[in-house]
Amino acid sequence: MAAKSEAPSLTAATVDNHTITLTEVDERIQQALFYEAFGDDPATLYEARQEAVDDLVGEYLLEQAASAGGQTPEAWLDDSLTELPPVSQQEIVALFEEARDRLPPEAQVEDYEEPLRAFLAGQRIGTILEGLREGAEIQVSLPRQRTQIEAVGPSLGPASAPVTLVEFSDFQCPFCARAVPTLKALREKYPDELRVVYRHMPLDFHPYARPAALAATCADAQGQFWPYHDRLFEQQQALAPEDLVAHAEAIGLKNEIFQTCLEAAETAATVDADQRAAEAVGATGTPAFFINGIFLSGAQPLEVFEAVIDEELQRNQL
Repeated sequence: MAAKSEAPSLTAATVDNHTITLTEVDERIQQALFYEAFGDDPATLYEARQEAVDDLVGEYLLEQAASAGGQTPEAWLDDSLTELPPVSQQEIVALFEEARDRLPPEAQVEDYEEPLRAFLAGQRIGTILEGLREGAEIQVSLPRQRTQIEAVGPSLGPASAPVTLVEFSDFQCPFCARAVPTLKALREKYPDELRVVYRHMPLDFHPYARPAALAATCADAQGQFWPYHDRLFEQQQALAPEDLVAHAEAIGLKNEIFQTCLEAAETAATVDADQRAAEAVGATGTPAFFINGIFLSGAQPLEVFEAVIDEELQRNQL
């Protein structure tokens, strides 16, 4: 990035009578770095923007507090730190023990004392800044990118729910299996506010994924999609053709109807339609979630889903 002292009109190159300025060059670099960092992932971009907003809010509050005391931000922070207990050796040792399994076996606390002390001091600064935030009225209104997506397929939750979560999933995907308890917890927390819709996205490198998707579609035809869905993820290592039939029998599906359905063109068309929908919205991996059109990629922690859902519920009340 160009230094602020450089003149905006400083010439970087000329072509005939045309001048290319250093500002233009830097803007092009910044644009390239932006897309390299975020690409087409709106979730990553939102998180980066949120982090930048948090930084700017903290810097502003610090400047205001320092100005009120007639100090520089650095001096104000130093004074505030003296009001907190200094970093103790006991804290350093405790932090070292927490991190021991990520350090070389021969590591000693003395080898890491300074970075550990700096980390703990940074936590104290964070505590001070958090106190400033608690005393301020902060409203964040970052826009989220939304994708238009059709919420069709097996679902749980009321059709009138203000929040719809569409999941593109693969029965052979281990990360999709990890997301199952998370979605269950969400349904329990938001029984009337959340509708969950399942759509198929069997990945090419999972040989059993498409047959499992076809089988689940046939379970849905007999009104038993979710018991079959749960069984497939619980027994993810048993997805061979004979296993899929055994799972169907275990939940009481009519075998002849199930077998006929597996070969039906309509069954394949349902899975194909879901895959085309996933491609259309740019989903490239599983699981892929769209909460009222807001994209979340992968088996995210429960808190990430809750934050988006709560935000959508609050937005719905405005």
